[in-house]
Amino acid sequence: MDFNHFLNNAKSLLMITNDQWTKGFVTSLIEQVSSGRTLSEKQISIFNAKLEAALNPLEPASLLDSEFNFKLEELRKRAKSEWLLGFLNSIENQMKSGRPLTEKQKNVFNSRYDTLVLKIKVIKEPEWEDFIDQDNF
Repeated sequence: MDFNHFLNNAKSLLMITNDQWTKGFVTSLIEQVSSGRTLSEKQISIFNAKLEAALNPLEPASLLDSEFNFKLEELRKRAKSEWLLGFLNSIENQMKSGRPLTEKQKNVFNSRYDTLVLKIKVIKEPEWEDFIDQDNF
């Protein structure tokens, strides 16, 4: 790796990153190279990964589509419990960071949406059988 090329990239990374660990890591690499020591393959690999991530960040809303945003806001308007509001904030942040929801999270979200927004009442089996027995068909 060319010293000047590395130094320019390192200074650029220091300017654009907000991560304290990355700043400390890059600063130590600059000191190491400036004192004439070489970087290990692992150090170079980590540096390149940090530089790539800083220059080409993930699309923050890559997993948030317009339908999900609509459902999220509608559910947030009707949420009365602190737990549900916290859950909604948590899954929104999770998706903005590029991590998909687990099946359990999807099920909880959809269940709460159906109940609070769509006003769907879950009919238990005995109630359903009573409904059928009353010749409602």
